[in-house]
Amino acid sequence: ISLRGAIITDVEFGDYDSPHVNFDPCPSCEKQCITACPANTVSEKGWDWESCMRYRLDSDTCSGKCSSRLACPYGKDNAYGSEQIAYHHKFVLKSVREYFKKGDGYR
Repeated sequence: ISLRGAIITDVEFGDYDSPHVNFDPCPSCEKQCITACPANTVSEKGWDWESCMRYRLDSDTCSGKCSSRLACPYGKDNAYGSEQIAYHHKFVLKSVREYFKKGDGYR
């Protein structure tokens, strides 16, 4: 899931434990993201980002899109288009290669 936003105000925020601040759409979801991940890196416990990134480097399956993210029903009406998804995935994959780059392979 990808949530982004900005609030510009001169009002101080007080209660950070408010349900509006800690909104989590996942508890009532059928969690299609878990079964959609071909690398099995998404689970009830969270996302194993390191295993995910290694899988992306070793497989073309996830090089242009994230099946798990695309399976998420939350925010479908505001999802990126396929060109935007491919652009961001290409950029992230380049960054991931640099992150894991080491003389003999992975860190």
